[in-house]
Amino acid sequence: MTPAVVVDCDVEPIHIPGTTQPHGVLLALHPSNFKVLQVSANTVELLGVEPTAVLGRPLEALLGAAANKVIENLGRARSSSGEPFQVQVNGNSLDARAHLHQGLAIVELEPAASDGATIDVALRRALASLQRENTMSELCKIAVDAVHALTGFDRALLYRFDEDGHGETIEEFVTPGMDSYRGLCFPASDIPRQARELYLLNWLRLIPDSSYEAVRLVPTLRPDTGAPLDLSFATLRSVSPVHLEYLRNMGAGASMSISLVRNGVLWGLIACHHRTRHRVSFAARAACEVIGRVVSLQIAAQEEIESREQRHIHRGIQARLVEVMRDTHADVATALLQRSDALLELVGATGAAICTSTGIKTVGATPSPAQLAALVGWLGKQGSNGILHLESLAERHPPSIDCAQVASGLLVMTLPGVAPSHVLWFRPEVVQTVTWAGDPAMAKAPDASGRLHPRHSFEAWKQIVRHRARPWSATEIEAVEDLRRRAIESDLIKQIARAEAAVAVRDEMVAVLSHDLKSPIQVLAMSVNILEQRVTSDPLAAQTVERIGRAVTRMDGLIRDLLDLAKIEAGRFEVTSVPVAVDSLISDAFAILLPLAEVKHMRLTSTCKGALRVNADRDRIFQVLSNLVGNAIKFTPVSGDVSLAVDHVDGWVTFTIRDSGPGIEATELRHIFDRYWQARRVQSAGTGLGLYIAKGMVEAHGGRLWAQSTLGAGATFSFTLPLADGDPPHNSGDIKRATD
Repeated sequence: MTPAVVVDCDVEPIHIPGTTQPHGVLLALHPSNFKVLQVSANTVELLGVEPTAVLGRPLEALLGAAANKVIENLGRARSSSGEPFQVQVNGNSLDARAHLHQGLAIVELEPAASDGATIDVALRRALASLQRENTMSELCKIAVDAVHALTGFDRALLYRFDEDGHGETIEEFVTPGMDSYRGLCFPASDIPRQARELYLLNWLRLIPDSSYEAVRLVPTLRPDTGAPLDLSFATLRSVSPVHLEYLRNMGAGASMSISLVRNGVLWGLIACHHRTRHRVSFAARAACEVIGRVVSLQIAAQEEIESREQRHIHRGIQARLVEVMRDTHADVATALLQRSDALLELVGATGAAICTSTGIKTVGATPSPAQLAALVGWLGKQGSNGILHLESLAERHPPSIDCAQVASGLLVMTLPGVAPSHVLWFRPEVVQTVTWAGDPAMAKAPDASGRLHPRHSFEAWKQIVRHRARPWSATEIEAVEDLRRRAIESDLIKQIARAEAAVAVRDEMVAVLSHDLKSPIQVLAMSVNILEQRVTSDPLAAQTVERIGRAVTRMDGLIRDLLDLAKIEAGRFEVTSVPVAVDSLISDAFAILLPLAEVKHMRLTSTCKGALRVNADRDRIFQVLSNLVGNAIKFTPVSGDVSLAVDHVDGWVTFTIRDSGPGIEATELRHIFDRYWQARRVQSAGTGLGLYIAKGMVEAHGGRLWAQSTLGAGATFSFTLPLADGDPPHNSGDIKRATD
């Protein structure tokens, strides 16, 4: 429901009014010595002493022996609340309440009532009724009847808030002569934001006299901080003048409200009104608070039962949709149309649309194709996290007002992807006649001075509400959230199956290629050897044979790389580790690589910290070492330096290859180990698999491979291997090798 006008008055600091209600005395005490720091100015009426005579004095000087009971209750009180109790002061019984808040002890005193026994009987009777299994309507009826019996108010009504904060009276007890508000709605502006927050902190609020004259605090500000006294948890806290005028306008001389809270949210209120002044004792208020808390629990339990029943129904419907998503070969969103009946039934929709990259398909009553296309475009700009639900699409997307008859309500499920898919459910407009307690357009209006005044009339005021659908329930939204999770799971399973099938096909192809090409390459290699021996006298022929030999070697290496790649990506790359002497590995690698360094007049050096051995597959690590040192030689300019250093720490041997080349740009360094990636400076037609395979080989040994570089200052590649089992580091001296 939407009122015609809502006036925002959420800025009034109602928790620090600087005044109290006159039916009791409030004392603010220092929490350690219990001296009075502030007091309400009406101490004479209740305690027979002037406020100025109270300030700065210990509580005992004011209350006598009763101070000990107050201090005792303060010791038991939580920081923001305290239970009511009685004390005797100068032969008079006083109801007291004490709590701690913001570094002060707050004590409130009121004249005591002798209705404890009657209250106890009424509370027991109410709790016995509430303990029976009741429907929601019966529960609300018992609640308002019990509150009336405990307090004697002329009217007790229970109203529930909707998601917009407006309240509707769903149950009422009213004495003859009082106006009935049953079925009437109250705009959210009747209870501003900060008032709602206080209703969550304080379950009960009493105003015995709507025409009272507020009592000021003495002094006005806290003497210890200079700030206003925060009365958020004080029962005597003075009320906004606007609210008092609101009560008087509805003919209420007194009022009381009891919060109904579900899961930390203000679910509703039990509001009480009386024609004249009417003070309710601490005992009766405490009993009413118990009623409010019990009813809140019962409401939560009742709604949970209803939710469980709805979830059970939704799971049955959902199972049919999950089945078609699981069995389809198409995308999971489109598959839902195979069970269009279940698709609509899941959320009680009258139409649905499936919007994918291939087009839009519909079932039931939906907007036109052009309207749907525009709606999908709008959805793409909303940044939804997967679920969007609206009961008035026209409020958020005005162009949709043209299709309000079929699509006032919208529920959207978005499935992730390169091109996201959307499942849209629609509900038609439900034209409503909302009956308000007075014209909501006049809820609050300023006068010529700018002061706010509440509406004067609470007579039934009817409003026609258009372009809104029946709201989507929490269980319906939950069902769609669950369906989305199942849809994503189904899609992922299909993607994995397709990926596995693709890997299987690739592996088969690589195996066939390697088997079928191996023999021809061997024949070519042997033929090249024979030709090399016979063409020595013909330079052109010798050059041609050399090119053929390089091509054959490259083909053989490419096939080997493809086989290694397939094994690494399939997680089937295996190594046979044995103790291998590091010095022997370096010697073999340098024997092949030194000629390449000499051609470029480079200095190639190695240093090994001791006679180390690693657990490794010799051939595989030889391939890694050759690849990394070979790359360093390749990318280092003529007369540059390439070094290999080997060290060990905590059972791991680290190989570090440094060069004095141009270095690697930071943007390229992030991709250096990606498969098929090549730096922009590389001119040769390589496969871009060398470093990717090297990394896979090192990781298969349990080690890791990484790179560091600063542009213009060379590059460093490092990898680790486990020290040979049972082979403690041997530091007989560094082993060095160098060539110029």
